[in-house]
Amino acid sequence: MIKNFVKTKRFLYGIVFVIGLTIVYVLGILSAALRAIVYFLVNLDFTPSSAFLSDVAAFEAVVIAVAMPLSFEIVSRISERYQSEVISRKFMQHWIIKFLPIFLIINIILAVALRFFVKSNATSLTWKILAWTAFGGFVTIAVIFIFGFIPRLRRYMIDSDYVLEELFDEADKSLK
Repeated sequence: MIKNFVKTKRFLYGIVFVIGLTIVYVLGILSAALRAIVYFLVNLDFTPSSAFLSDVAAFEAVVIAVAMPLSFEIVSRISERYQSEVISRKFMQHWIIKFLPIFLIINIILAVALRFFVKSNATSLTWKILAWTAFGGFVTIAVIFIFGFIPRLRRYMIDSDYVLEELFDEADKSLK
């Protein structure tokens, strides 16, 4: 009896109806969240100053100019010690290492563009959204750098068992 009911069009229509209601519900929640964010930004008494954008760009420029090349140098020395390019390749293939420079460059461009092309006392909604986006990008990048990039580099530097395990895993993959 249940098998026959599942095969009917009525059951199929019911499933489509439930899925449709779920999609409408989720879109309603997303719409309400977006309206709340816009309301928050419009009625926010705190307007970001354009001066913080210089600090954002400077911090991110230091990360991209010092930390990234230094980390590549450290990992290449580890690769030389074990006489294997697998270590460098594995380090460079991690998503944090791949995308952090891209995120940094995009956020630096946004911060510099906002700093030089927007008036210092801008209070428009567009300015607020872009300034908060730049700040949010900065916080995201800082969190990824502090809690993702540095621990990964530290693991390569300190944990020789981890490095050897990666070498053995790569050897096993190449033998299979």
